[in-house]
Amino acid sequence: MDVAFQVSGQILEIVPEEGTRVAAGTVIAQIDPVDYELALRRAEAVVAADPEVTDVTTFVGRGASRFMLTYQPEQVDPSYGHLIVRAKDYEAIPAIFDRLAGLPGLFPQGQLRFERIVFGPPRR
Repeated sequence: MDVAFQVSGQILEIVPEEGTRVAAGTVIAQIDPVDYELALRRAEAVVAADPEVTDVTTFVGRGASRFMLTYQPEQVDPSYGHLIVRAKDYEAIPAIFDRLAGLPGLFPQGQLRFERIVFGPPRR
């Protein structure tokens, strides 16, 4: 049987004992998340340096609490990161997205996506 991991890193713990039968999708090892945490902090610094950004909040291993935002919550995963970015002005958001388009090149092991979250009524 072949075993593969979704992410790379140093194994901290092997969950089932050797020889134990496990079902497909069962977590069999815990990988040290320190590399992912450092990468997220680097991404946070790049985003925070944008002149139109006022605040960046970073979540490591999970997304923000659902009651805070109107978005689909993510399952707990040490390799998951979530940055919430606040812009100085609503109209600046497309330009911020354009400037951050190169961010995935800094993190080739990551899968990055940019999404605008809408709060309250639409702007007129």
